Amino acid sequence: MREIFLATTLITGVLLIWSVRMALATTEFLILFWLFTSIVLVLGRAAGHSVLYFARSRGRNLRNIIVVGEGKDVTALAERIEKETSLGYRVVRIINTEEV
Repeated sequence: MREIFLATTLITGVLLIWSVRMALATTEFLILFWLFTSIVLVLGRAAGHSVLYFARSRGRNLRNIIVVGEGKDVTALAERIEKETSLGYRVVRIINTEEV
């Protein structure tokens, strides 16, 4: 979210510098432009995250991964990843280096 506000502020700043040449770019216009652009981008990002959460919780748009580690840690990590379906990962295999 911070990146969105940084980007819209930077673009608005560039428009402010160029506003000498543009009659349309008044102070009110630039404030409304910044506000509207920020809100639309934040809402769009939130909607995208919601769609991904919905799809991933139903088994769609998943990435297959292999978890490599040793001891109980690797099993605990794999279980944690499997339990959190909204992350978008499916554990295909667990490689425990202690057993090798």
